[in-house]
Amino acid sequence: MVTSDRADVLYKVDGAYRPDEEFSIAWDDPALAIDWPVAATSLSEKDRNAPRLADIAVLPPYGPDGGT
Repeated sequence: MVTSDRADVLYKVDGAYRPDEEFSIAWDDPALAIDWPVAATSLSEKDRNAPRLADIAVLPPYGPDGGT
């Protein structure tokens, strides 16, 4: 979320983009307990359709070695 008139987004990655490994969680999932400062005004289809944490059977691995 950007609440200013301008923002620069930088990503640090350790490899090439792999669409088959992409994963999303619903931005407004109550389980995340994020107090967003404003309501969402524009969401991508991917963000609109992302599952809630409780609806995900198995979370993908996370960490520098692909594990947790």
